[in-house]
Amino acid sequence: MTLIWILSLTFLGAVGIYASVLDIWKGVVRNRVLGWGALAAAVLDAVHYGLLAPNLFWAFCLNVSLMMGIACILFFTHSWAGGDSKLLAVLALLFPAECYLAHFDSQATLPLTVMLAFLLGYGYLVIHWVISLLRKRTSFSLSRTKESFLAFGRSYLLVLLYVTFANMILQAALAPWVEIQSLTWFALDFCLAWFISTVRFLRKKPVWISVLVLDIVGAILLRQFPLSTRGSHYLFLLVVVFLRIAVSQQNYQVIPTAQVQKGMILSSASSLLFLGSRVKGLPGISHEDLRSRLTQEEAESVRRWEHSAHGSPTVTIVRKIPFAVFIFAGFVLYLIIWSVVK
Repeated sequence: MTLIWILSLTFLGAVGIYASVLDIWKGVVRNRVLGWGALAAAVLDAVHYGLLAPNLFWAFCLNVSLMMGIACILFFTHSWAGGDSKLLAVLALLFPAECYLAHFDSQATLPLTVMLAFLLGYGYLVIHWVISLLRKRTSFSLSRTKESFLAFGRSYLLVLLYVTFANMILQAALAPWVEIQSLTWFALDFCLAWFISTVRFLRKKPVWISVLVLDIVGAILLRQFPLSTRGSHYLFLLVVVFLRIAVSQQNYQVIPTAQVQKGMILSSASSLLFLGSRVKGLPGISHEDLRSRLTQEEAESVRRWEHSAHGSPTVTIVRKIPFAVFIFAGFVLYLIIWSVVK
């Protein structure tokens, strides 16, 4: 391990730990620490790939480009806050290319850190749900689970259509230039599915039928069966769907209306209670994503609404998960895997 590795990983650890603590403590990731991290990355990368290891420059550029693309997608779909997206980009810049996992002949595997981050965050929700069940703080509804399962099944089929189409486009665009192996494709598909599931326009019948036709035409022209033939993949999907439905109720938290603060996200059900209210400045119907974060004025209006004729002493908010912790943990776990299999 060279000095440049040590410095890069030291800055990565410092930025990741500081951002994680801030996200847990105050619910934000400061631009200042990200700026210092980006500056350190610029200097270290210039020396590293410009002087010491120029042979790794293109692998570095490919992985960072993929990570930047994922960060932008998650930000512009309102899945991640700006701080989380910028943290992902800075950590990708600081991560040394010598530590990229190699899958066959490809080292375009850094996007696996994003998948690991989601899996760790998902595991946190599962554990939280199990503890809540054991402490009888929550209940499990079989009928609601059945309805959610059917709805998610329909959503999954739509996502599968678009992921198949996107894979054909990406394969045609990237195949002449770079070889991306199955693990990286899996990570890209994971993030792509997340993006597709947030865009309502793609659920319209004329749109998905058009994409279905393109999938069929592409499969015929490329002579490829677009779906997996392994039953284990679908069994894994069923397990994931079940757990996703089971922990979905952990996304919400009931709080006193008097404690509503700037930056919180109300549930759609709570925001519907404001319809017809004469209190000025109340927020509109919540999308339950980052677009619906309350401003200071909206938070004050909600607190005033409590004492109005149709007010309520409690509201339901979308639970804030400090995702910076899982982003950093994803990089740490990726590094641990690399150290074991290298």
